[in-house]
Amino acid sequence: MKLDNEMTKKLAGLLPCSTEFTIEFTPALFDEVEEDYKPVFELRPLTKAETKEIASKATAKKQPSEQWYRDRIRRCVVGWTNLLDISSGKEIEFSSEDDKGADKKLFDLLNDRIINALMNEVLRISGLQL
Repeated sequence: MKLDNEMTKKLAGLLPCSTEFTIEFTPALFDEVEEDYKPVFELRPLTKAETKEIASKATAKKQPSEQWYRDRIRRCVVGWTNLLDISSGKEIEFSSEDDKGADKKLFDLLNDRIINALMNEVLRISGLQL
């Protein structure tokens, strides 16, 4: 049985997946934007080791910094298309940092609302949030 894109999105985080699994995601923040201007992020779920690390930090007395969490989410962003620089109108080309997700400088250009949406989706597809 072949799953279409829509059903794959619905089942992500509920059923097992390979370590190569990725999903295309556009934050709901862009629902009112014309299709040509919507960015599409390619996300992977957290690995078991990353999930354990986050769980142990979440219950620790000393909470990690916001930057620590942002870095974990950045590593799960493995691509994007149609991410526009509003000042120039040019597309921001995706660049990776040694297979550790999006380039830190480029990722830090994203505003907090987009990063929060990416974080929620990564947690959802990792089976940590529904």
